[in-house]
Amino acid sequence: MSVPYLVLLILFLLSVGIRTAFELWNKTGSSATESRLLISAVSVAMFTMWFCWGAMNPMDPVRIRMPDALRWAGVVFFVLGLALIVGSMIQLHRFEGVTHLVTTGFFSRIRHPMYDGFLLWFFAWPLHFGSAVSSLAGIVGIINILFWRRWEEEALTATFGEEYRTYRAKTWF
Repeated sequence: MSVPYLVLLILFLLSVGIRTAFELWNKTGSSATESRLLISAVSVAMFTMWFCWGAMNPMDPVRIRMPDALRWAGVVFFVLGLALIVGSMIQLHRFEGVTHLVTTGFFSRIRHPMYDGFLLWFFAWPLHFGSAVSSLAGIVGIINILFWRRWEEEALTATFGEEYRTYRAKTWF
């Protein structure tokens, strides 16, 4: 395993861990989202995670030869994930601290388009590159995102109650 790949892998896993720690802190009911410094640090961790994920897959030390159809499907899913992530960020104008229930745009059909975009990324990029080791790191990312999503569902239900339950019944994942 090359040193650059190992550095990217460690930074990726560290970034996922930082975001998970932030989500756990939010789960305690603290006002973590009110600290500009903390939000900035989490944002840097998220951008680091994205950068590392994009850079480490092409450098993966264990490559599996993928049929061209699967490689191109990986590109399509990656672009779809990117559209969900960027579109959601543009719509929200931020990562954290949204104080109202968003039910328009991407959120009119999908409850967590940004998380779903990340899930697509973690699935698609190793598929495109045939990257075996990165796939394992992607599984760690996917598991964390599923926890983040569940914790956010709990928080939204606690905050918005029946309004959120009604919205949840009308939307996908």
